[in-house]
Amino acid sequence: MKLHDVFLSLALISYFCIVVNGDMAGIPFLFFLIYALFDLWTMTEIGAFLGIGGLVLLFLMRNKKDPVRIFIAEVVAGILLMAPILIRIKSLPAHLFLYTGFLLPLVLFLLFYGLTLIVSMLAIRKPEIAQ
Repeated sequence: MKLHDVFLSLALISYFCIVVNGDMAGIPFLFFLIYALFDLWTMTEIGAFLGIGGLVLLFLMRNKKDPVRIFIAEVVAGILLMAPILIRIKSLPAHLFLYTGFLLPLVLFLLFYGLTLIVSMLAIRKPEIAQ
C-alpha cells in the first residue's frame, strides 16, 4: 500500500469519526451529511452536497495515474470536504464545538489530509516518494 493511500485512508477515517452534537446525542459526521441532504433549502443541505461531492471525487480519482490531476482533484476535494464543517461552525455558536469528539477527529483529519497533499505534491516531482 502506498504512503499516499495510508494517509488518505487515515484522513477519511478521522473525517467519518467527527461527532456532531445534536439535541439529545451526538452522531457521526457521515450520518449528519446524509441527514442534512434532506434538510431542504438550507445552507446545511448545500454543505452536505459539497461534502458528499468531495467524497465522490476522491473515490473517482482513486485509480488515476497522472499525479498532477490527482493533486488538483485532492485539493478541490479537500475544500469540498471542509465546506460542511465550516458551514456548521458558522451557523452555531463556537462554544458548541469545544468537545473532544469534534476537535480531535477534525485535527487528525486536517493533519492526515495535509500529509496526503504533501505526499501527492512530492509525487509530481519524484514518483518513487509516493510508494
